[in-house]
Amino acid sequence: MRTMCKSAGILALVLVAAAPTMARADYIQAQPVYARNNTDHKIQVAAYYVPAGGHDFVSGGWWTIYPGQCRLILWNNGVNIYFYAKDDQGWVWEGNDATANVRGQTLHMFHQDTGPCYDPWSVTFQ
Repeated sequence: MRTMCKSAGILALVLVAAAPTMARADYIQAQPVYARNNTDHKIQVAAYYVPAGGHDFVSGGWWTIYPGQCRLILWNNGVNIYFYAKDDQGWVWEGNDATANVRGQTLHMFHQDTGPCYDPWSVTFQ
């Protein structure tokens, strides 16, 4: 895994050096984060994360994920991310690791570590 990260970092440096006219947004590292719904109900997902190119946490939601669906929901710029999810049946996935406000609602979220690389990463709700 470390070799992959090192290779990705070297590639990013080569690309930046080879294309000095690229805009800053063309080489911002970010990790695609997916939400996977392994339930029989539609769920709504919210997250508290550092967005691509950012340095501070932001909250976002509500992403609708249908049963069996795996959907790209955000681009993360860090290893720590917090989630909250709910469905129409009253099920809630929450935790006590962080509190965030999403569209006027205070949510208690659970923590996930996405690792040191920018490889695609998924959170699974079951």
